[in-house]
Amino acid sequence: EIVTNNVDNYVPPVAGDRIVLSVSGQDLAVHRRSVESNSGTYSEFDERVSELRKRGVKVEIRELKENGFTENKAEKATDKAISLAEDMPVKDTFTTFVKAEESRGNLKAKLVPIILERGLETIEEILNPENATEEDPLMMSANSRESSSSTTDLILEKVTVEGFGSFRQKVCYPLDNRGLVLLRGSNKDGGADSNGSGKSTLAMATLWALTGSTDTRPMQDARAADVVNDSSQMASVSVHGTVNSFDFIITRTKMGKKGGLEFILDGKDLTKQAMKDTQIAINESLGVGPQILARTIFHGQHAMNGLLEATDAKLKEELSVIVPLELW
Repeated sequence: EIVTNNVDNYVPPVAGDRIVLSVSGQDLAVHRRSVESNSGTYSEFDERVSELRKRGVKVEIRELKENGFTENKAEKATDKAISLAEDMPVKDTFTTFVKAEESRGNLKAKLVPIILERGLETIEEILNPENATEEDPLMMSANSRESSSSTTDLILEKVTVEGFGSFRQKVCYPLDNRGLVLLRGSNKDGGADSNGSGKSTLAMATLWALTGSTDTRPMQDARAADVVNDSSQMASVSVHGTVNSFDFIITRTKMGKKGGLEFILDGKDLTKQAMKDTQIAINESLGVGPQILARTIFHGQHAMNGLLEATDAKLKEELSVIVPLELW
């Protein structure tokens, strides 16, 4: 067996010998395109490999992960620049990528200035979407995201539940300045000691009041959960808190198929005729929507492995809610 990194540095093989050639797949691809575009024939590398195989020599080609057979200082510099790209601003990352593609022969030199100019202009528009127009969906998306990501000081002070899940009678639970809290339950109706005692119900009651859902998973319909206690006719959850130092109270109720939603901010009743309009007012005032709350603050016990088990498409969909993927 003969192992070499260069087709010229080995003892002439004979039939039955095995040769391992370690090459850079990227360099080889560039070399092949260059030869084919200039002469329309096979590259010298491919011709030598073909000749050896015809003579009965077993030739194995292995791709190098880092350095190629045409390694030089320029290529090392390019690799180093790309490895640091994740720490660069968006514009610098794009510029580094374009120049790296040029050095590898994947971009013609005359196209590089044009690509850089138009690409950097597009990035600038996305980063500064204040000039967005209705005709530009991408810019509107970025503008909407920036508006929704403005800094908001949201403090939840207490939650009051009644007729909700396991809680038939009114229960008031403080939320402000609690630190780390362990909820333990005792089920006196039989069965397991804590199953069904209301731990998850109490933990997710605030989410239900703010969004209308007790499930953090986005595919769940907020109206589908049956939250009314078996011995009650109506479920009610009220959340008290402050947003940017303004007091607010959000009260959500459900009776059969009917529901109600009230929103009071800084002493003013902002409740609308339709629940969906009130929900929009809540989202805008709190500076955060149901999707963000369910992914950053409230984490259900059954969704802990969601991202680990997600497909690439599902993972990208989830990340796009909290990360501006349109920039990348």
